[in-house]
Amino acid sequence: MSLLTNRATRLFVCCIALVGLTALPAFAQETGKVTGSVSDATTGSLLPGASALIEGTSLGSATLRDGSYIIPNVPVGTHTLQVSYTGYDDFTVEVTVAAGEVVYQDASLISTVIALDEVTYSLLRQGQAKALTQQRNSDRIVSIISEEMIDAFPDKNAAEAIQRLPGVTLQRDHGEGRYIVVRGMESRLNSMMINGQRIPSPEGDQRNPVLDVIPSDLLAGIEVTKALTPDMDGDAIGGAVNLITKSAFDYDKRVIDFDLGGGYRNLRGTGSYNGSFNFIDKYLDGKLGVTFGASTHFVNQGTDNVESEWADSWETVTDVVDDFEVDVDDPTDTTWIYQVEETDGWTIADFQQRYYRVERTRTGVNANFDYKLDANNRFFLRTLYNYYDDLEHRDRIRFRVDKAVDEEEPNSGYQSATSVDGSRAVRELKYREETQTIQSYAFGGFHALPWFDLDLDYQVIYSFADEDEPISRYYEFQAKDFDYTFTLDRDYPQFTVDSGDINDLSLFEFDEGANQDGRWTKDHDQTYLVNAKLPFSFAEASGSFKAGVKYSHKDKEMKNHRYEYSWEGDEDLLLEGFEAELSYADFMNGEYEFNHMIDEDLIQDFMDANAADFEMEENLEDKYLDSFDAVEEITAYYGMATINYGQFMFLPGVRIEQTMNSYWGFDGNLADEASFRRVWGGENTYSNVLPMVHLRYKFDRNTIFRIAYTNSLARPNYQDLAPYVTTEDEDQMLGNPDLEATTATNIDLMAEYYVGSLGVVSGGYFIKTLDNYIFPQVTTYEDPADGIEKRIQPVNGETATLNGFEIAWQQQLDFLPGRLNGLGIYLNYTNTTSEAEYPSRGSTTLPGQSDNVLNASVSYEIGKFSTRLSLNLHGKYLYEVGEDVDEDVYIDSRTQVDFSTNYRVTNNISVYANGINLTNAPDRFYTGSEDHQVQRELYSFAVSGGVQYRF
Repeated sequence: MSLLTNRATRLFVCCIALVGLTALPAFAQETGKVTGSVSDATTGSLLPGASALIEGTSLGSATLRDGSYIIPNVPVGTHTLQVSYTGYDDFTVEVTVAAGEVVYQDASLISTVIALDEVTYSLLRQGQAKALTQQRNSDRIVSIISEEMIDAFPDKNAAEAIQRLPGVTLQRDHGEGRYIVVRGMESRLNSMMINGQRIPSPEGDQRNPVLDVIPSDLLAGIEVTKALTPDMDGDAIGGAVNLITKSAFDYDKRVIDFDLGGGYRNLRGTGSYNGSFNFIDKYLDGKLGVTFGASTHFVNQGTDNVESEWADSWETVTDVVDDFEVDVDDPTDTTWIYQVEETDGWTIADFQQRYYRVERTRTGVNANFDYKLDANNRFFLRTLYNYYDDLEHRDRIRFRVDKAVDEEEPNSGYQSATSVDGSRAVRELKYREETQTIQSYAFGGFHALPWFDLDLDYQVIYSFADEDEPISRYYEFQAKDFDYTFTLDRDYPQFTVDSGDINDLSLFEFDEGANQDGRWTKDHDQTYLVNAKLPFSFAEASGSFKAGVKYSHKDKEMKNHRYEYSWEGDEDLLLEGFEAELSYADFMNGEYEFNHMIDEDLIQDFMDANAADFEMEENLEDKYLDSFDAVEEITAYYGMATINYGQFMFLPGVRIEQTMNSYWGFDGNLADEASFRRVWGGENTYSNVLPMVHLRYKFDRNTIFRIAYTNSLARPNYQDLAPYVTTEDEDQMLGNPDLEATTATNIDLMAEYYVGSLGVVSGGYFIKTLDNYIFPQVTTYEDPADGIEKRIQPVNGETATLNGFEIAWQQQLDFLPGRLNGLGIYLNYTNTTSEAEYPSRGSTTLPGQSDNVLNASVSYEIGKFSTRLSLNLHGKYLYEVGEDVDEDVYIDSRTQVDFSTNYRVTNNISVYANGINLTNAPDRFYTGSEDHQVQRELYSFAVSGGVQYRF
């Protein structure tokens, strides 16, 4: 450890010294600065990412979010300043520079894609120009979606907005995007940031936050960086997602906008509503920028779900006596035990129908303050608060097929692969409310120090996330002795009750209940960082050296208390009398009928009134397996240079991240609570050295080639590091404090061709080699001495590889004649393949890796009207690594079609309408074979509409 740290420190110091010496000639030259701002000549809108260059030199700069630029080290004399921006005519002007002086030169650009009489109706094209320009002039390989493009799609949360970018796949919850997969890398292998800084996760087991918490209408844009630079956090193997909130310096004037809307969810015939408000203005002669935004979105939706558990053999109880047991208290009472025969072949062991009613409220508030003391000094305060409430009712009918096997009942169990005698049926209700909060408060500043010609910026950030379940209740009623005949249909297995009446509620007896009391997760993060940037020029080369340090401290804890109830009354407690009448004949597109739900109020009132007749027992597995405390500290250093020489940009650098973590968990046997003790997993400290090199070559004005060699990492999920050891009967589940971070070497190649006035065609190839990939290892033992037959523990795997290519075409077809020039194309496709070696079982693909990911969108914008039809497709991918290939769980391929349209009634008022999941695309999971479906969910379509006002 110390040797690695010393080497890393020496490498960091050498990098600083080497590039620092390169920068020394800058002080010996007679130079000055050129600075100013770039805006739209017609609207006055500020243009971020514009290229400002001194012709005939490599000196230049890209404009910041407020449209400003600074070009340092400009030699004394008269030069031509050229400013360019996608979709605009170039701006050129002569500037005369004197030694030690600053020349102020603003640039007003004229749009080539937006006619003067249409300018108020062309926000979409302005947004497209903004995103393309920032992507074009970036030193990194990055995909960007602007605020205007986010608004053009019917996406209500951040995850769903991100899915429109190349190579991004979503993992959904009740049809809503929640986690993202970038270039085939599962959620843990990507990083999530707000304004360039990590955001904590409200979940205890996940390192990355759930993105359905964050509303999309508070965002000014989204960046997905696919090849890191050293000044970015190194823990992103797939991609680094940056959510950018709005700033007053994004706009040239006061902005006040409202959005009020509502919607209809077809599956349950329920409604939704949404509203947002933004106020943006500048005060104190334009020095103080104030931004306030608020958003709320409520949806009352439903989900139809069927789930199956498969087995590769079935058992039948014969009428041949195998053994017997004699009651010691009554020798005349003999129980006969019959032989069991096992037959190989696939069958269903458990089948469930789930009827969900879900109410979700997403609320976000942000307040940002930016202050420009002068041209060289700026300060900011950014605050963000997001609250998410998820209220879920789940009614479930279970056909407990494998419970038919009773060694005391001859001829019970499976009669064939598709019939069973003496089985069970279960009716259940689960009702729970879950709340999640993400908060972030950041203060920082920027200072250009003229006496050193040095730029200095710093931030202090406090972030907080939590998750709580204030209500969680569960009730189960069970009935026995049903005979079933069923099919093994790929999508909709059909069950016929041959014996018994599944609708006779007097047959269903209370089996168990549960009440959650105190399940919560808390995550507190403190971050401090400082960066220094020194420009330099030497001969025909120019650029800058940048170095910085960042320290993050995390405290995370998770606790879970769940109590289970059993009925101890004198008479059987039956479902009859506790039912909520419902007959839902259209369940799963009419494939099934769902009826006789449990009334939560009736059963809970009964339990409260008869508490003495219920026996309560705490669930020890939840209490000790889902409880841990963690401290994590990360100290990062980096040094990098950006060197411009003619058409080349060369960016070498290195980042060093030192990680220390310590975890507390519990060790014990679930059969004896007294055996549990709190244990410390020790202090684990390690360092990662991450060298990176980027090369950009501008072949001509419209053609750019990029190459990147980077190294990155992904730390284990929090719960996997906790030192818990939980034993239940013959099974044992363990955490692993010795888990190592997954590391990756990445090579990226990208070519971009900017076509027409507002378009780009790009293609790229990437390859990633991963070491220490993490997966759940299942180890089985025959005749173990300690009685443990199975152990499940997250471990580091061997080498894994992923490679793929992505292509994208984005263009406004303004070259077409007449009204056809309002057409636009937004198309991207990503293809990936992977292979991962898992010790103790065969190799397979990486979780999250899909062969095919496609986004296709056709838009039409003319005058006051715009509309867009969008398609999002992902191929199947591995979701969960099983004990063997037959137990691997996959998410099947899915295609979703959405629609959005907008009409601007006046310059300030517009109306819109959206359609989501128009083809009722299901979410489908299967295990091993595509014929063995384990879950199928339907959400149907949703429509919404509303009115927007912008002043």
